[in-house]
Amino acid sequence: MTTLTVNDALVQLDHVVSAAKFILEELETHKNTSLSAHSLAEEVKKQMNTYDFKSEIIDTIRHNYGEGLCREVAFYVMNKIDADIEAFINARVTKALEEAGVRTQN
Repeated sequence: MTTLTVNDALVQLDHVVSAAKFILEELETHKNTSLSAHSLAEEVKKQMNTYDFKSEIIDTIRHNYGEGLCREVAFYVMNKIDADIEAFINARVTKALEEAGVRTQN
Protein backbone atom coordinates (compact mmCIF):
# COMPACT_ATOMS: atom_id res chain seq x y z
CA MET A 1 0.00 0.00 0.00
CA THR A 2 1.37 3.41 -0.92
CA THR A 3 0.91 6.51 1.04
CA LEU A 4 0.23 9.71 -0.87
CA THR A 5 1.46 12.99 0.32
CA VAL A 6 -0.71 16.05 0.03
CA ASN A 7 1.49 17.31 -2.79
CA ASP A 8 1.11 14.03 -4.75
CA ALA A 9 -2.67 14.15 -4.27
CA LEU A 10 -2.76 17.73 -5.55
CA VAL A 11 -0.69 16.77 -8.61
CA GLN A 12 -3.07 13.87 -9.38
CA LEU A 13 -6.07 16.15 -8.88
CA ASP A 14 -4.48 18.69 -11.22
CA HIS A 15 -4.08 15.95 -13.86
CA VAL A 16 -7.74 14.97 -13.47
CA VAL A 17 -8.84 18.60 -13.82
CA SER A 18 -6.61 19.05 -16.88
CA ALA A 19 -8.05 15.89 -18.44
CA ALA A 20 -11.58 17.10 -17.74
CA LYS A 21 -10.80 20.48 -19.35
CA PHE A 22 -9.37 18.69 -22.39
CA ILE A 23 -12.45 16.48 -22.71
CA LEU A 24 -14.74 19.50 -22.33
CA GLU A 25 -12.79 21.35 -25.04
CA GLU A 26 -13.07 18.34 -27.36
CA LEU A 27 -16.80 18.11 -26.70
CA GLU A 28 -17.27 21.82 -27.43
CA THR A 29 -15.31 21.49 -30.67
CA HIS A 30 -17.25 18.40 -31.72
CA LYS A 31 -20.57 20.04 -30.79
CA ASN A 32 -19.80 23.09 -32.92
CA THR A 33 -18.70 20.90 -35.82
CA SER A 34 -21.68 18.59 -35.65
CA LEU A 35 -24.16 21.44 -35.32
CA SER A 36 -22.94 23.30 -38.39
CA ALA A 37 -25.60 23.63 -41.07
CA HIS A 38 -23.84 21.33 -43.51
CA SER A 39 -23.17 18.61 -40.98
CA LEU A 40 -26.69 18.80 -39.59
CA ALA A 41 -28.20 18.61 -43.07
CA GLU A 42 -26.08 15.56 -43.87
CA GLU A 43 -27.16 13.84 -40.66
CA VAL A 44 -30.83 14.55 -41.45
CA LYS A 45 -30.39 13.13 -44.97
CA LYS A 46 -28.72 10.01 -43.57
CA GLN A 47 -31.58 9.54 -41.09
CA MET A 48 -34.21 10.05 -43.78
CA ASN A 49 -32.66 7.28 -45.86
CA THR A 50 -32.90 4.66 -43.13
CA TYR A 51 -35.42 1.84 -43.30
CA ASP A 52 -36.85 2.75 -39.88
CA PHE A 53 -37.54 6.34 -40.90
CA LYS A 54 -39.19 5.32 -44.17
CA SER A 55 -41.32 2.74 -42.36
CA GLU A 56 -42.43 5.36 -39.85
CA ILE A 57 -43.39 7.77 -42.66
CA ILE A 58 -45.36 5.02 -44.43
CA ASP A 59 -47.20 4.12 -41.23
CA THR A 60 -47.94 7.77 -40.48
CA ILE A 61 -49.34 8.37 -43.96
CA ARG A 62 -51.32 5.12 -43.94
CA HIS A 63 -52.89 5.63 -40.52
CA ASN A 64 -53.31 9.42 -40.46
CA TYR A 65 -53.71 10.50 -44.07
CA GLY A 66 -54.58 7.39 -46.11
CA GLU A 67 -58.34 7.84 -46.27
CA GLY A 68 -58.12 11.53 -47.18
CA LEU A 69 -55.45 10.88 -49.82
CA CYS A 70 -57.51 8.12 -51.40
CA ARG A 71 -60.56 10.37 -51.51
CA GLU A 72 -58.59 13.26 -53.03
CA VAL A 73 -57.01 11.02 -55.66
CA ALA A 74 -60.39 9.50 -56.53
CA PHE A 75 -62.00 12.92 -56.99
CA TYR A 76 -59.02 14.14 -59.03
CA VAL A 77 -59.12 11.09 -61.30
CA MET A 78 -62.91 11.27 -61.67
CA ASN A 79 -62.72 14.93 -62.68
CA LYS A 80 -60.00 14.20 -65.23
CA ILE A 81 -61.75 11.20 -66.83
CA ASP A 82 -65.30 12.61 -66.90
CA ALA A 83 -64.73 14.11 -70.35
CA ASP A 84 -63.21 10.87 -71.65
CA ILE A 85 -66.12 8.81 -70.30
CA GLU A 86 -68.62 11.21 -71.85
CA ALA A 87 -66.85 11.07 -75.23
CA PHE A 88 -66.74 7.25 -75.08
CA ILE A 89 -70.45 7.00 -74.24
CA ASN A 90 -71.39 9.52 -76.95
CA ALA A 91 -69.35 7.61 -79.53
CA ARG A 92 -71.02 4.30 -78.57
CA VAL A 93 -74.49 5.85 -78.65
CA THR A 94 -73.81 7.50 -82.00
CA LYS A 95 -72.52 4.22 -83.45
CA ALA A 96 -75.53 2.30 -82.14
CA LEU A 97 -77.94 4.92 -83.58
CA GLU A 98 -76.17 4.84 -86.96
CA GLU A 99 -76.31 1.04 -86.99
CA ALA A 100 -80.04 1.31 -86.25
CA GLY A 101 -80.45 3.66 -89.21
CA VAL A 102 -80.97 6.87 -87.23
CA ARG A 103 -79.22 9.96 -88.56
CA THR A 104 -77.19 11.83 -85.99
CA GLN A 105 -75.74 15.33 -85.90
CA ASN A 106 -71.96 15.67 -85.85
